[in-house]
Amino acid sequence: MHLDYHAISNHSQTADMSTRYIRYFTTALRISAATFLLSHAAAWAQAAYLSPPGACAPYGLNALPSPHDAGELPWWFLSNEQGDSKIDFFSATLPILAADQHVLWGVDSRILTQMKPSSATSLIGPEAAFYIVREHVIKPNPYRGAVGRRIEVIGAARVSGAQTTVLNGVSTVPLVIRTTRDEVNLSDRLLPLDCMVVGSVPASPSSVPLDPTKAAKIKVLLNNAYVGERNAIALIDQGQDHGLAVGQVWQLVDEVSNQPASAKAFGRVRVLQVLEHSSVVYVDRAVHEVEVGTALRFWSAEETLKGVVKAVQP
Repeated sequence: MHLDYHAISNHSQTADMSTRYIRYFTTALRISAATFLLSHAAAWAQAAYLSPPGACAPYGLNALPSPHDAGELPWWFLSNEQGDSKIDFFSATLPILAADQHVLWGVDSRILTQMKPSSATSLIGPEAAFYIVREHVIKPNPYRGAVGRRIEVIGAARVSGAQTTVLNGVSTVPLVIRTTRDEVNLSDRLLPLDCMVVGSVPASPSSVPLDPTKAAKIKVLLNNAYVGERNAIALIDQGQDHGLAVGQVWQLVDEVSNQPASAKAFGRVRVLQVLEHSSVVYVDRAVHEVEVGTALRFWSAEETLKGVVKAVQP
């Protein structure tokens, strides 16, 4: 058997060159993206300036309600039912800027942010803390419009000891990343912890009576693409205009076609957030995966009590 070592060598060199070109292209793409984001950072900082309440005043930002703590990390769902959630998110957060030539950062990395404070920058303390947050646009499928945005906390940062600079009324503040569960990039944002309304007022009780016989359906999963299980977050197709309220418990059921009485429960969810036409629920328990279209039925207090009595009977 004859081996053409010259051909093998040429093939190896060609593969090495292809790999090198791919690396050059990827690096150039990252640099181009970083240049674009950096060139727009000042405009974003200017756009983030709105009349802020209370402790948010030094940052020139609006406030967000306290996040949901169901799941591994704090998160928010900003619904398009209640206006343009993108404006709400950007008016409550600050951009992330590069402090060096890197475009991805981890723990102990130095980054910058820019803001146009409504008062002196000295009001921002040396130990001011920030959530690093990431935005996910939620669509029922690729061909339909967004129903809202899920904002998740991926890490935290603090003001570093370096000098803050001010140019044309915009302050550039140096920060250090203290914790992160993922690489931080230029599309992530910063949320000052002072800019959260702790213990925000819950939604008003619905004046519409709940129909316990009417099943709800999962419209979209907020933290999984197609399927989820315990700890999943979902948007269902009933809201305040159906009588839902925060804290209600609903059962996940496997329905049999044209036989609603034969439906079997396989888990339960808790209502975390009620909107006008839909609600956000958290899956407490599930013996198998949930998916878009999974049915839910209201779990009344009487049914809960029956289950407790049955469990303690000898």
